[in-house]
Amino acid sequence: MQPTIRPIQYPEYPLLQDFLYHAIFLPPGAEQPPREVIFQPSLSIYVDDFGQPDDCGLVAVSDNMIVGAAWTRIVPGHGHIDDETPELAISVLPAFRGQGTGTALLVNLFEHLREQGYMRISLSVQKSNPALRLYKRLGYQIFRENTEDIIMVKELADPQSQLRVHESPADISRIRPWQTKDARDLAAALNNKNVLNNLRDGIPFPYTKRDAAAYIRAMQNAEPDSQYPFAVTLDDKAIGSISVVRRDNIHHLTAELGYYVAEDHWHKGIMTEAVRQICAYVFENTNIVRIFAEPFAHNRASCRVLEKAGFRLEGKQRQNAVKNGVTLDMMLYSRLRTYPIRPLDEDDIEPALALVWQVFSEFVAPEYTSEGIAEFKAFIGPAAVLAAMKNAELRLWGAFDNNVHTGSTELAGVVAVKQPLHISLLFVDKQHHGRGIARALLETAETDAEAEAAGGGLRTRTVTVHSSPNAASVYRRLGFVSTDTEKTVNGLRFIPMERQM
Repeated sequence: MQPTIRPIQYPEYPLLQDFLYHAIFLPPGAEQPPREVIFQPSLSIYVDDFGQPDDCGLVAVSDNMIVGAAWTRIVPGHGHIDDETPELAISVLPAFRGQGTGTALLVNLFEHLREQGYMRISLSVQKSNPALRLYKRLGYQIFRENTEDIIMVKELADPQSQLRVHESPADISRIRPWQTKDARDLAAALNNKNVLNNLRDGIPFPYTKRDAAAYIRAMQNAEPDSQYPFAVTLDDKAIGSISVVRRDNIHHLTAELGYYVAEDHWHKGIMTEAVRQICAYVFENTNIVRIFAEPFAHNRASCRVLEKAGFRLEGKQRQNAVKNGVTLDMMLYSRLRTYPIRPLDEDDIEPALALVWQVFSEFVAPEYTSEGIAEFKAFIGPAAVLAAMKNAELRLWGAFDNNVHTGSTELAGVVAVKQPLHISLLFVDKQHHGRGIARALLETAETDAEAEAAGGGLRTRTVTVHSSPNAASVYRRLGFVSTDTEKTVNGLRFIPMERQM
């Protein structure tokens, strides 16, 4: 008889420690580790304080006995890819394996996460683990890999839902720029104390059509690169408002999200869809890397909107506001722009080297002689790079800017590593500077090199680079130190640098 699949309950949370232990993959002939291994930080992170807002878990029950568990968390674990994607852990007791229990857990978990608004789910699996076949069969795709492990991602969004957002037919909820004709509908939506009680002060009540018309004019004349205001519509009728406002000074890549919808349209998923759409718009069309929102702590519906739209809870801001004469707590949520990283293959080489040449020409070439420029151009010749890759002399990774609206990707940064661990190339497209991409690429290369070295019985602890003088300050911020004075070889100016891993 197939086990029953249901959500895990609070008294059962401690059982996750046992299932975590059973989830440890052992190659044939390997000795069973002591149970205390699950208390190591790299493993305990998957179960410690389980029950946080982003945590989700299901169990398989047979004859009143829990025989399997699948759960997700957004933590910096082995399969972490970003702060919006939950990572999977799954385990079935040995006596119940091979009977479809794991598959049933996963299929039900996917549906549960989809209902919660999550767009995808990640995991980390060793290449020698037979479960890899199951993950591929269930739709997981390789996201990033090193010598021993693979990080995989499964897209959860309903393809029809994605198509609906992209096509935006008139009978579907969508966001669009404000129009003068929206004044009457906006006034009807906002002339409601129940709506105003969840917003900041300064909005008049009663809220008239004249007030709405003035607001719409202001939004139509808003500063193009600092405010992104939209009407939330259903059948092209304005039923609410949503906007993202850029901060300034050192926070100029951060923006605040605000929204509301008419009371008649609460609890219908409309606001969640609007939040997803505006995040897609902002991340595609601006250089903003972080969007945050601060709902009142008691407004659980607004918090769920953010959670289902991929926002992560950062914490509670105690006594952070006064509304209607009452001091209130607020919650701080954020969603970040992400840049998945994966190894580059032969088809990626042409755009990767084009990116390298473009960045080199703008930022490095001006301080080189014609001899140095020619030498660098020869070094990044596609034939030479492909030959080095095929001979395992060079490994390349790319960071990709995901267009969450259309599903397309664009190369944002490239790192090339010559073994054992020398950075031959590290270039990030100009429009993506200052977003941590270089550091992420470097850390990916280090992780891969360390795993490969360990597999060969070596220990690689130092990463080296010949930095152009222009990039030396960037490498110093990444933890590199100079090991010699500036040198020039064949017209190439560089400073030898290294970093301890």
